[in-house]
Amino acid sequence: MKKFYKHQFLLLFLSLTLLSCDNNEISCASDTSKILVKRILAENSDINQYVYYKADITQLELLDFYNEYSDLTQIRTSSIQDEINKCECQGTLKFQIPKNLLYKLENEKTNEFEIIYSIQQTEEGDVYAEAYLPTGLDNSVSTYLKIIKDEYRSFADKELKNMTAFHGNSDIYINALKDFLIADWNKMKNSKAYNGPEIGNIYWEENQLNIDDVFGNFLSVYDFNTLYITETKNSNIVISITNSGGGEGGNVGIEERYLLLKNGSSNFKILLAAQQII
Repeated sequence: MKKFYKHQFLLLFLSLTLLSCDNNEISCASDTSKILVKRILAENSDINQYVYYKADITQLELLDFYNEYSDLTQIRTSSIQDEINKCECQGTLKFQIPKNLLYKLENEKTNEFEIIYSIQQTEEGDVYAEAYLPTGLDNSVSTYLKIIKDEYRSFADKELKNMTAFHGNSDIYINALKDFLIADWNKMKNSKAYNGPEIGNIYWEENQLNIDDVFGNFLSVYDFNTLYITETKNSNIVISITNSGGGEGGNVGIEERYLLLKNGSSNFKILLAAQQII
């Protein structure tokens, strides 16, 4: 018999007014339900200490992994309790590991896990979820993460060894990096999984991206005046930029190298490929 651990997570939906399990939010297969289950899995530090240690990641990176590489499928509604606006659910959490890495997982018995969970609307109109987690999930997730991180690290190292001068219009790449950094900091600011200094204003001034804490002290300043762009032999773009403060404030200057992988004409997958104190 499988053992299950019980964890809880609460997420506010101020605009939710419908009270029945038949509406789009309070149902086993709703997008809200899937988001909540993944956040329960990623943001509970009690069950993820082993994952953080073995895969060398943060809570936020773990949540990104669940969002990008897992899917909750084969969802079944076990029961509906209309009088208390609650649904009891079961589903299969399946990890979508890149095909080129599957051979490294030959010792893993499965990439699918049965999840038991419930969704309920509270008296205040919030959405409340509980999940019972199968044993062994932390071991498998840490293995998946380590393999994927090692693959990205190896790929980035190879790309950075084969750079040439960049010729062309740089605006599209600079804007892509700017948008990526703003979105990344906003994601940290709004995530309960982020445990660094509390983030305040994020703003653009004098061609610099500034991130302050809630007291107005700077955490990071990305200087777009001094960045430089190179190109790899595979036609990917590398942008090197100075980050003063390094995300913690203080007199620390860090050179960060971002690798922009082309994904269409104007879309990029952006990775922090390297960083060093300067």
